[in-house]
Amino acid sequence: KDLGVSIYPNPATNQLTINWSSDLNGSGTITDYTGRVVHKVVNLQKGRLTDIPLNLVPGIYLVQFKAKDQSLQQTTKLIIQ
Repeated sequence: KDLGVSIYPNPATNQLTINWSSDLNGSGTITDYTGRVVHKVVNLQKGRLTDIPLNLVPGIYLVQFKAKDQSLQQTTKLIIQ
């Protein structure tokens, strides 16, 4: 079971919206293809949309979300144009 998190738009350019629908609070990280963390998001809560300004080089990134209690996680591919 995943967290039921969605991100949009994807592909993105300079902003990303996270729709956190899980009952569990959590956080997220965006990593580049080398595994380097390029952005962290904390305090994600149910029913909340979080807009994140991005300043990333075009490419493919991974966005990993984790429940605060570490019980669930979800990974999504993000394309920056």
